[in-house]
Amino acid sequence: MDDLERIVDELELKAKSYPKGSKDRLKYLTKLTNAILQSQPSCQNRYQLPYSIYRELQDEAIQETFIRLYKKIDEYDPAQGHILHWFRETLRYRFLDLCDKYVMGRLVQENNKKKRVRDESLDQPVYQNNDPSSTTPLDKLEQPETAHPRHREYEKLRELIEQDPTGQFRKAHIGNHEEANFQAIILGRLDGRSWKDLSEEWKIPVPVISAFYQRNIQKFKPIFRENLDT
Repeated sequence: MDDLERIVDELELKAKSYPKGSKDRLKYLTKLTNAILQSQPSCQNRYQLPYSIYRELQDEAIQETFIRLYKKIDEYDPAQGHILHWFRETLRYRFLDLCDKYVMGRLVQENNKKKRVRDESLDQPVYQNNDPSSTTPLDKLEQPETAHPRHREYEKLRELIEQDPTGQFRKAHIGNHEEANFQAIILGRLDGRSWKDLSEEWKIPVPVISAFYQRNIQKFKPIFRENLDT
């Protein structure tokens, strides 16, 4: 057994020793999350998906695997294999399920002769009027707490998040935690709340909330572009 496996074992036992929903269990689940992430869990891109789509689905699969781990950790039996092995196997199957759904969705879209959405890289910068030197409020989304309340851009951003014109900001939430939705997270960050505050309120480890937030920032960029670009 290597050092990482030993650390993961210790954190798993420590987390289970505290009651569900307690701050101590949350603290050790967060440490367990960080330890597992050190193993750099990843999935093979067997469908040869565009890199941006592959990363989005992989991030979603990792997030959902962590949620499953938190729910089932008391039922975990070390005799059936190391928890890192369980995590990797669960992640692999969850990722394949998400890929299947994505590919089938694309096929249905094509068969119905709907306009095919172009697979764009979500890492491309956003310019105004094709001017590379210009910026938009979208540039602030990675760290929304840096937006100043007196700025018009801040007001427009907050108004868009609160109005949620498509309803997708409220609909996107972490696992069964409907209260931990994208709208609540980004408004909390705009109000200056820390990741730790949100974590303690919802009893969800910080890495899970942060990963969910970053993934949905990318997912909803078209909505921000449409409503915030001038």
